[in-house]
Amino acid sequence: MLLSRLKNGDILGEYRLHFTNDKDLLASKPVAVAKSSRLVAKGQTLELPAKVPVYFTGKSDYEVKDLAVDWEAVPAENLTKAGEFTVHGRVFGY
Repeated sequence: MLLSRLKNGDILGEYRLHFTNDKDLLASKPVAVAKSSRLVAKGQTLELPAKVPVYFTGKSDYEVKDLAVDWEAVPAENLTKAGEFTVHGRVFGY
């Protein structure tokens, strides 16, 4: 796992890396999905992106495709108080 942090220790991003030599597996499955974060004022509606960048192994480098994502429901009470929470999504087809 790779974490990207600010100087004050806040986590900006978390990336899970999986290593394999199976070229067929790498060619057909995503290698990574870009993680993002949002700042939302209390009571404001959370707007999540309809698509996210997904990385695949290409012929000479990684290829990035913007793919549609299905987000889990966000409980309304999460947006009424200060704090932090995680919303998980599933990229269609994977």
